Amino acid sequence: MFLGTFATISKATSKTYNLSSEELANKNVQVLFKNQGMCNGLLVVGVLYYIFYVKSS
Repeated sequence: MFLGTFATISKATSKTYNLSSEELANKNVQVLFKNQGMCNGLLVVGVLYYIFYVKSS
């Protein structure tokens, strides 16, 4: 989530997704990464909610 949402132009993101810095600087690519990062974050929140609240009840 962090790489996709907040660090879209970092060296770690470039290495992880095997994309060049020029590709990551594209505004359309940044929007796609931010959307994917938010989706992943919401999935994590849902899984944690299930583990700690639903499953323990």
